Amino acid sequence: MLAALIVAACAPIVAPPAPAPTAVIGDRFREERRAVLDALNLARARAGVVALAYDSTLEHIGDRHCRELVADGCVGHFSTDGVPPYLGTVLAGHPGYHRQNVASHSHGLGLVPGQLNDIILSAVAEMMAETPPNDGHRRAILEPTATHVGIGLAVEGSEVRVTHELATVATRSWQPPPVVTLPGTVVSLAGQLANPWQVAAVELLWEALPQPLTREEANRIRSYRYPPRRGMFFVGEGLPGLGSSGRLYTVHADRAGTFAFAWRTGPTPGVELAVVWAHRSGGERQLTAVALGGTVVTVDGALPPALARRAALREPPAEE
Repeated sequence: MLAALIVAACAPIVAPPAPAPTAVIGDRFREERRAVLDALNLARARAGVVALAYDSTLEHIGDRHCRELVADGCVGHFSTDGVPPYLGTVLAGHPGYHRQNVASHSHGLGLVPGQLNDIILSAVAEMMAETPPNDGHRRAILEPTATHVGIGLAVEGSEVRVTHELATVATRSWQPPPVVTLPGTVVSLAGQLANPWQVAAVELLWEALPQPLTREEANRIRSYRYPPRRGMFFVGEGLPGLGSSGRLYTVHADRAGTFAFAWRTGPTPGVELAVVWAHRSGGERQLTAVALGGTVVTVDGALPPALARRAALREPPAEE
């Protein structure tokens, strides 16, 4: 049985280069991952959408999630640690605005040769066969602004989990906030977008720290969304008087695509995310989410163990 689930101007800003997405597909399951990548890009080509580049960091993120799903007996976007997909990418240091598809396969017998490829390609076909309004997987695959993907995969006996870790990556340089900080701390993000993107705004989101879930609770979650908005701040606008420099809550950007934004974390523990919104210069002014950063606020400035395990992916694991 196959179950597919988807659940403006300022001085130049100095920021380190963004993590460069690498097109190397992991040695384990290389042929299967390549087949999924080809299937996704074929679907996008038929829809007139540009092809996705491969991203090894997203692959590592997906592999970890798939392994946890198998270990916990879970089948969707959440394992029992309760960490949402977008927070996993932030903790891993990836700069892209993230979306995730998940598919699960389970039966009483072990896999026979060639069956894994059939399973993961059938999942893509089922997702592409979805019809509105219940077509979240299909819309994620065909998202016009998505630029990169990593294919997560885990196999244990007859248990298979596969993810499409899709992201919009538009950063040439990227300096995210610290991964963890104290309440009431001033934090910032900065970077530079690639042409033709121009920063227009930064949106702050907030949610409580993730809480453990039972297997049954995790498997009842069939979809997810980003947290509620705390504030939306546009280039050149802000809240005056919040800092000696006058820079807090003001988006500073220039025509070269460089930008900076600083804010003060809230008074209570939680997850604070910053979504960078941009438009294409010389074209339509429609805003697109092109980058995602964030910080985890805790009373002692230390990551809870479940989040620390995800943050360990900032140093990619060795190939198996």
